[in-house]
Amino acid sequence: MPRLDGARPVRRRRTLDPKLKVILTSGDNEQDATSSFVGEGLAGVIQKPFMLRDLEAILRKTVNGEI
Repeated sequence: MPRLDGARPVRRRRTLDPKLKVILTSGDNEQDATSSFVGEGLAGVIQKPFMLRDLEAILRKTVNGEI
């Protein structure tokens, strides 16, 4: 996203819905990708490229409250 990192839109959306669940997707390594989300309560992280079945699994766990 030009001129906007991933954490800022999450913070903005959470002002509207504090219970918002966020799954981060990134091509960076997990530590680098999540560093700007410390304290933001990510529901999960999935590394790019990913298989559809992996995305389905993390979405299912998030929706079912397992994460």
